[in-house]
Amino acid sequence: MGRRAALRQAMLANGPTPGVMEITRELRAALWSRQGMALLSEGECGWMDGGCVILADALVALLAPDALRITFISDSGPEHCVCSFAGWWMDASGIGHPWHMRRNWEVGERVQLRATLPLSDAELSGLWRDPATSQRVADFLDERGSVVRFRQAFTAMTWPTRSVGERSGARVELAGLA
Repeated sequence: MGRRAALRQAMLANGPTPGVMEITRELRAALWSRQGMALLSEGECGWMDGGCVILADALVALLAPDALRITFISDSGPEHCVCSFAGWWMDASGIGHPWHMRRNWEVGERVQLRATLPLSDAELSGLWRDPATSQRVADFLDERGSVVRFRQAFTAMTWPTRSVGERSGARVELAGLA
């Protein structure tokens, strides 16, 4: 079965997932608001151009211990970070299926990704990371939608998965890529 067929089959089996669009809209509205953007003022960047690691760290903290930070890797190095939880990926653009998130990044940024892996803190050296800023972002998001709501929504959105390996001691699951 091809990727599109596997994705279509998963969508039909799971049906429309209530809350995905609502949470995506709430997340975008919060992050791209003046208050949300002010959280990144130190880094002089946006959520998709330098602040993605800060956001991924914040989301992983909110959804711990079941969340991973996944990094998109191209030939030139790390490109983007997302939070992975319950077979779904999340960044400032919202919640998405891993295949879609990866494809959207490749098309939007015109870059060919070599891998999507959970990298260790040491492997992300050189990127803007600030635990205090990540904590402020986590607190900001927690005020707007409780950890329980994120966890419940993500847990409800499951896709068929297959293991694609291990890296840095963490098991990686890419959903729907049969």
